[in-house]
Amino acid sequence: MRDLRAAIATIIVLATPLATLAAQSTDALRLRDLMAAAERSDRRAAQLSLVERQSALRTQSLDREVRPSLSGFAVGQYVSDVPSIGGVPMVPYQQYDAYVTVRQRLFDPSRGPRRDVEDAQLEEAEARVRGALWQQRQQVSDAFFTLLALEAKRRTLLAAMTELETQRRLAATRVAAGSGLAGELALLDAELLRRRQSLDDIDANRSATRAVLASLVGQPIAESTTLALPELSASVESAREAMASLRARPEYAQFSGTRDLLDARARQTRRADLPRVSAFARSGYGRPGINPLARDFQSYWIAGVQLEWSPALWGGASRDAEIQRLQREIVSSEEAQFTAQIERAVQRDLAAMDRLTRSLESDDAIIALHERAVTEARRRFAEGGITAGELVDRESDLLAARTARDLHRVRLAEAQARFLTTVGQEIP
Repeated sequence: MRDLRAAIATIIVLATPLATLAAQSTDALRLRDLMAAAERSDRRAAQLSLVERQSALRTQSLDREVRPSLSGFAVGQYVSDVPSIGGVPMVPYQQYDAYVTVRQRLFDPSRGPRRDVEDAQLEEAEARVRGALWQQRQQVSDAFFTLLALEAKRRTLLAAMTELETQRRLAATRVAAGSGLAGELALLDAELLRRRQSLDDIDANRSATRAVLASLVGQPIAESTTLALPELSASVESAREAMASLRARPEYAQFSGTRDLLDARARQTRRADLPRVSAFARSGYGRPGINPLARDFQSYWIAGVQLEWSPALWGGASRDAEIQRLQREIVSSEEAQFTAQIERAVQRDLAAMDRLTRSLESDDAIIALHERAVTEARRRFAEGGITAGELVDRESDLLAARTARDLHRVRLAEAQARFLTTVGQEIP
């Protein structure tokens, strides 16, 4: 069953790592799909099937212990002294023996605990791999929201440039008609060039960030591909209410698995001191055989039951038990420290979410006020009532307000996603 599960896992990893992205090549990419693709493309993902195959092989070896074991032995030797009567050797000085032994374990109290150890070891190893893969999500989130913020700035900048080009055409018409100053047209041209420089800087950063994100998810991301801003408010509210009891991070499963492994090893240690019973049969051919005075080659056989017992002496069992107890305390302290780290890590995100929510509530009002000022400035510029410099100032203020609102939306979603990832919640 373990082999079948491992084979299925391997097929899934190889066959479907990018299926979701391929299906969404013409649609907006979602953060949760990119995170899932990054986990599948991570080279460490193959460790899940590898550790399961390792465990399956070790478990198979444990299961085979109930089957008879076969061993062979052969020896030829010359001895310097043998029993003799009146100086006449009773057995030859050259002796030979060859035999085969079959052994069947009848009672081994350590086999069950050893299998429990193997199961617990597999669970811990899988949890460790999942914990490493989970940490990859934050890198995907950082690249995703950086790209999203750059795209939002680019859209806002392009819209502002379109408006400014309209005013530039008006200024050019006035200069051609002799009613405008060439300096005002030059000022508008300079501002358009400056904004094109900003646009070029944004495009360069977008290309670099897109390459990083593509490397993380294991597939190229086209420049025309759009990213969907996730709506995470409901998930964040639920997580904030239950944050004190959240134990969804894979690391908690690893801590639990380590404790289970320590318990299983403690049971194995206790059972290792108990007696083990085996049946055996031996068949051989030698000179002498089992008759020590035989002078010729003889075949022989021996059968019986063997008891093996290695009692713990000098306090070894108690020391092993104390070692396991101390190790459990170490694991508990690491888990407590990990929980404290998470609690500290989310404080900045919680404060950022509250601040950005308040900022978004006033962003629309700020933009509306700047839009009124820009509308008036454009009218007055068309009438010749203000200079191009004043118009550029009003246009820049509106651009900054719109950019701030777009960035606040992205940064709020980024803080929410980082919070959910930190506490171990899936991105919806």
